[in-house]
Amino acid sequence: MYDAEKTIKLFTEQYYEKIFYFSLKKAGNRTEAEDLTSDIILDIISALRKGVIPEYFSAYVWKCARSRYCKWAEKKSNSRKHFDLSESALDHLECDENLEENFILHEDIQALRREISLISKEYREILVSFYIDDKKISQIAKEFNLPEGTVKTKLFKSRKILMEGMKMAREFGIKSYKPEDVSFVKSGMDGTDGSPWNKLKTKLAKNILLEAYHNPSTIEELSLELGVAAPYMEEAVEELVEATLIKKLDNNKYKTDFEIINAETQRDTENAHLRIKDEYFEIAKEIISIVEQEGNKDLLGGTQTFEELKWLYLLDLADGIYCHVPQVPQNNEKPATMGDRYTKRPYGGYWDITGYEEFTSCEESTFIGYNGNGNDNDMICAYDFHQYSWGQRTTNWSFNYEQTKIAVKILDGGTLDEEKDKAVINQLLELGAFDLKDGKYICKMAIAKRDKDLFSQSVSEDVFKNKIMPLYEKLKKLESSAGVGMWMRPYIFSAALKAGYIKIPEDFSRSMVGICVKR
Repeated sequence: MYDAEKTIKLFTEQYYEKIFYFSLKKAGNRTEAEDLTSDIILDIISALRKGVIPEYFSAYVWKCARSRYCKWAEKKSNSRKHFDLSESALDHLECDENLEENFILHEDIQALRREISLISKEYREILVSFYIDDKKISQIAKEFNLPEGTVKTKLFKSRKILMEGMKMAREFGIKSYKPEDVSFVKSGMDGTDGSPWNKLKTKLAKNILLEAYHNPSTIEELSLELGVAAPYMEEAVEELVEATLIKKLDNNKYKTDFEIINAETQRDTENAHLRIKDEYFEIAKEIISIVEQEGNKDLLGGTQTFEELKWLYLLDLADGIYCHVPQVPQNNEKPATMGDRYTKRPYGGYWDITGYEEFTSCEESTFIGYNGNGNDNDMICAYDFHQYSWGQRTTNWSFNYEQTKIAVKILDGGTLDEEKDKAVINQLLELGAFDLKDGKYICKMAIAKRDKDLFSQSVSEDVFKNKIMPLYEKLKKLESSAGVGMWMRPYIFSAALKAGYIKIPEDFSRSMVGICVKR
């Protein structure tokens, strides 16, 4: 049970001397300080005896003390303001007052904390050092390598910014309580640190990118919109800047440095794909039939059945006809490298990325990714079916660096270090990339030349030119008429599944369908 008299006794024991020195500092002489102290203590004791139970006792005491002081000062016709923001006040900044106590008369303490969380780093660090950590100006100047006059100026400006912010009816944005989602499609090679994917996992990162794409924003604006304090926002934004996903503009605003497609555009694109998917699928089947009937011996390495190869041929066609032009280097020109095709990124990455706002798509547009790992000479590429209920396999994301290196070593007939390479070799066997028969490793992946059209290397030059190229032209006109690009992939695959044109392997988790070593 609450004991008012016990609380009063503790209050007088712990706060009488503190309140007296507070009053002495405000009143300027001992006699008036004693009068002010008596008034403050009487106010607090009267309130406690009336049943007031403060949630934060110290804050309550100082709120009462400053309230009584203001009334006392008004009676004395003292025009001195409680919280002096004048330039002359800079000469008296050294004090032992708490910043929260300084503001408690003027605004709610939550508003003060909100403004501290939003103020920019150059002001916030000095503000917190002085008022919260109770450091002297000389110490702060030394820590931040600044002249003492600069520290005083920043303190003055920061106090002014806080006061102005607290007077504003500022509210957090919708994303602070209703975060949006965005998905990403990346082409190229990841950085060795896992970028960009390791920077795109959190809701915070995704919503920073969304907000900065539609509304280039300062740190403060992003903090308000997402409801995140500036210290955390600064760190999150800096990571995105370092990953080249966001860029800083000259006006201290940040803008997402890649395109994010909105839901309406995605819906229009989806409808365009749906209109042509059946006709596109029929032409694709015709092209693949030519390969089946007139294809070269040992198609794409010769270890996959044609039923398995159909996955790769079909999806390759569905990636868009602009991919299907024979890439023959001219005048001894070297084939295009990763650096030629994609933007150079940190940690050795070469990639480009597109974002897609949250959008409820139809069943026919179930996402199929395409991932790869390797170098300019050899790369293992894998279509990704993980969004299908049956489509779970580790190799949806291709193979990691070590697995790719050992796989290429096996294909080159290189000497394997059975001890050093044993663990990785076992992984490749377990994943289904190779079989071991009579001491020899048999590749279960398709193998293709990376600088040449997949179909042109599957048939003779004459068949490709006279039979397949005319069908390419049909696909090209079909795409042009619908205004679509490479995202025929899920629509054509869905049509093939429904028609029974392709069959899902019994053990898909170890299947190599849709996986190709490009050399």
